[in-house]
Amino acid sequence: MNSLKDLAELLDAFGLPWANGGFRDDDESLAPPYIDIEAGYGEALSADNTGWCRWMPYDVALYVRERDYELEKRFEAALDAADFNYVKTVTSLDGDELIETAYEVGVTE
Repeated sequence: MNSLKDLAELLDAFGLPWANGGFRDDDESLAPPYIDIEAGYGEALSADNTGWCRWMPYDVALYVRERDYELEKRFEAALDAADFNYVKTVTSLDGDELIETAYEVGVTE
């Protein structure tokens, strides 16, 4: 299981601006593409008769003005290389004129 620190290192190495919990509203210099991560609302637990593991689901959201399949492939390759399992969801945010590609990953905090 990857840690939150592992995720932060992956995001630093990927090279896009990113924040944990959002950017400041007055940051007008921020333009897509960028990444925002948000912790889930509950933690998950897996156990067997030998051991247990607790993790937190995080949404790692990639924001772009127009869908960028090559950027998505590069990001997914980085997640795969770092052994992050993910579930991908793509949403058009019409009011913000953005495309959100969210990857739900599990991390230990």
